[in-house]
Amino acid sequence: MKYKGIIYSAILLIVFILLSILMTSYIQPIVVTVGLLILSLPIHKLITKNNIFNSKTSAVISLIFVNGFLFIIILFIGNFLFTHIRGFIRNQYEGFIVDFVNMYNRIIPFNKIDTFTIKEGLKGAFHNVFNSRFLTKGAVYTTEQILTYFIGNITAYFILSDTVSICDFIKKIITEENYYILCEKSVEVKKLFKILFLSVGVNTIITIAGFSALSVENSIVLGIVCGLLDIIPYVGIFIIFIPLFVYYITIKQYIIAFGIILLYILLMVNTQMIQTKFMSNKLQIHPLPMVLALYIGMKNFGVVGMIMGPLYVITVNEFIFKPKFDKIYGVK
Repeated sequence: MKYKGIIYSAILLIVFILLSILMTSYIQPIVVTVGLLILSLPIHKLITKNNIFNSKTSAVISLIFVNGFLFIIILFIGNFLFTHIRGFIRNQYEGFIVDFVNMYNRIIPFNKIDTFTIKEGLKGAFHNVFNSRFLTKGAVYTTEQILTYFIGNITAYFILSDTVSICDFIKKIITEENYYILCEKSVEVKKLFKILFLSVGVNTIITIAGFSALSVENSIVLGIVCGLLDIIPYVGIFIIFIPLFVYYITIKQYIIAFGIILLYILLMVNTQMIQTKFMSNKLQIHPLPMVLALYIGMKNFGVVGMIMGPLYVITVNEFIFKPKFDKIYGVK
């Protein structure tokens, strides 16, 4: 078949697009399940390898350990953010309003305002928010998140405890030969995730060093939080850097604020350099299609597309544009 590569690539693209749409619709339980599996698998393997408990008990112990660890991390970060936000409001609230009023009156002198007007406006806004359906919607959303997390735990438990049965079922559906090829490709996907986590680790170290050099308070904690958020492309560390930038502008520490912007740019450039270089070396794929797949996937499907785009390139490269494709599918 003359154009077999193009035809099968197009078919595979349609399959990946449909999978991306499906995953986007159910992204939350999928992310929870995958995250729990990634964190639980090493513990589960360690317990089952030493024959301490059976597979089901090992799955329960692994998930309890991971959930406990996540709870402590969330509690620590939540307490840190609450303490510092409350401190910022107490110490900087009055000064921030005064600076805002002065700046506004300089820019628009014909429509001057005073601090009392701003304070009353903020009080009215908060009153309207808390007396609207905001709290009701928040309660409903929180309930949905708890249910999603519960479903993710249940799904992760069954996958961990019945891995052998699931593998046997997949072999029956796609044949044993294709199953082992799929296992080979999963190794490539692991390499992809290793690259992403390497990028996160390097950026965490750079962030801590940068914050320390700029004399930013709690540089280690903020660096670790930025490292965790760096998993979310483009938006992740932006959540931390912009409030920090605004804070140091507010207290008139302009050099530190400028340094924070430079550090943010450095992290963005570093992320792109690490990911493109290691993808080309370890996955033996040119960086250009990987970067394009990452961008197009991210543009159309968000975080799901960020994963599915490069995965599509890897699959096409390995399954279609390699000689073993003809052997597997009998195409001449």
